[in-house]
Amino acid sequence: MGKSISERPKEIRSRDTFGHWELDTVVSGRGKNKGCVATFIERKTRLYTAIQMPDRTALSMEIAFGIAASQYPVGVFQTATADRGKEFACYDFCKIALSLINFASKIHKAYAYGQMGGNSSFSFFLSS
Repeated sequence: MGKSISERPKEIRSRDTFGHWELDTVVSGRGKNKGCVATFIERKTRLYTAIQMPDRTALSMEIAFGIAASQYPVGVFQTATADRGKEFACYDFCKIALSLINFASKIHKAYAYGQMGGNSSFSFFLSS
């Protein structure tokens, strides 16, 4: 699943260096066809990317991650922090394909306790 969020180095926690991302999904609660979006926010610059997904599966997240990563030069994604939702079961793919170090929050809903504050704030506005 990835290293514990408490193991993130100081430069990642303090947002001093570029290339460290928070990942999340936003699922619409409206209508029969619930829309789903993968969200990526770079911790230092707050650069925000949202990729539409057909559903909230690990395969859909893997594809969305590949799309997001292909929009930037190699090495832009150094680390990724996500909650422990089922859609993030693609950690192994991301680690191998993108040479990424993965961090996982201690709980399923990381935004509830401020562990991934940047992405959660943007995701709230996206879903509103």
